[in-house]
Amino acid sequence: MKRVLTAAVLSLALGFSVGADSLESWVQAREDVKMSDLTVGDYKALAEAWSVERQEKMYVYGAAVSSFLIPGTGQFKVGDPLGGTVSLVGQLALVGATMYGSWALLPGDLQSTSLSHEARRTLMKNYWQTDPAKVAPAAGVMAGGMALALLHSVWSSKDAKTKAQANLDSDKVTFEPTVFERGLGFRMRM
Repeated sequence: MKRVLTAAVLSLALGFSVGADSLESWVQAREDVKMSDLTVGDYKALAEAWSVERQEKMYVYGAAVSSFLIPGTGQFKVGDPLGGTVSLVGQLALVGATMYGSWALLPGDLQSTSLSHEARRTLMKNYWQTDPAKVAPAAGVMAGGMALALLHSVWSSKDAKTKAQANLDSDKVTFEPTVFERGLGFRMRM
């Protein structure tokens, strides 16, 4: 029961979940310490360590997710503007070339700008049902280009994650403990 209460108090102080098992594994790693012997100072030190660990994980995770969603943004976040620019421009070029290549391979009547959305959709459906060979190349270019764009997003995400971790390992980026801060929520401070 004490483990659960301790984990609940730390979770409230940290603003994220600290499992009782995690607390117990920390205590067991120190043979000379029992959970019943921990002081408020020990809990604070533990909470501070977990706080920094959480911030580091969010830094790496944030860079990776950001760069997956919009390739290059994670590189910008971790201080690599050249890599971010190359990745972002590469993604834009890849998607743009895919769109143009797919459009250029469509039959002429589908390329018309005067068609309404509904008319274009009906015409495309008719092509797929009667003569799919006329629209298949455009669909193939679109599918292939979007698959390459997805692979580029994954690569960009891994690159941003690697660079974020390297920043942490080299102490280029450090975090301060954020435990027991007073505030109004939503990152508002008094």
